[in-house]
Amino acid sequence: MVISISNISKSFLIEEGFDKKVLNDLNLTFDFNENKIISLIAPFVSGKSTFLKIIAGLIHPDSGKIIVNENEVDKKPGNIVYIPTEPVSIPWLNVKQNLEIGMSEEKISDEKTKFILNLIGLEGYEEHFPDKNSFGFRFRITLGSALYSNPKLILLDEPFNKLDWLTKAEIFSMIKSVVTQTGSKFLLATSNLLDAIFLSDEVILLTDVKKPLVDYYKIEKRFSDLSEIMKSDYLTNIFNKIQSMATNQSGFIIKNFSI
Repeated sequence: MVISISNISKSFLIEEGFDKKVLNDLNLTFDFNENKIISLIAPFVSGKSTFLKIIAGLIHPDSGKIIVNENEVDKKPGNIVYIPTEPVSIPWLNVKQNLEIGMSEEKISDEKTKFILNLIGLEGYEEHFPDKNSFGFRFRITLGSALYSNPKLILLDEPFNKLDWLTKAEIFSMIKSVVTQTGSKFLLATSNLLDAIFLSDEVILLTDVKKPLVDYYKIEKRFSDLSEIMKSDYLTNIFNKIQSMATNQSGFIIKNFSI
């Protein structure tokens, strides 16, 4: 799967009656044929959520095109699922019910539910009701529900901000297992360098959308923990690239990357 973003722009009407430019003539290419997990790293409040929602077909751009495998998409693309920053689970439904919600009875399979429960690490918790404060548990439910529709691509809108590093590491390991066992691909939009490097096969650096500047960086090494990343040349090299992009061309604020 190759997704090409061509000259995408988007503005929103704000309270004062003016248009606020969120995306401006943005061009990006995501090649999932080789890389199963890609992270888009951009500053806070830079239009990442809007961008993902456009790919998912939840909102429409003012101009520009989305091309999937050389075919222009003029409506909601099939088999692409968007997972928001806050996990989505219904508190009065148990885990099994949350996974199967939205599915017609003929599409619900006990075998498939069991497979997904095992995949997201919630086998044995079928009758458990999610606690609103357990973000890791609720993310697993949200991901499991997304997997029920057999998505080709899952869009993650920075859903790991409220997780401690140990929980993140468990979630990231689970996501990699999902890629291996289902063939689903992931695109993570984040401001966190460490999350992106630890999880991804490739990271794409994006500066302020008003002067979009893009750089692609493959992660050829897998890291076992946070300390290993902190000592690695990968972090230093990407940091230097961001600093160069910020200083020379975009007015980007380096401290906006939360590491």
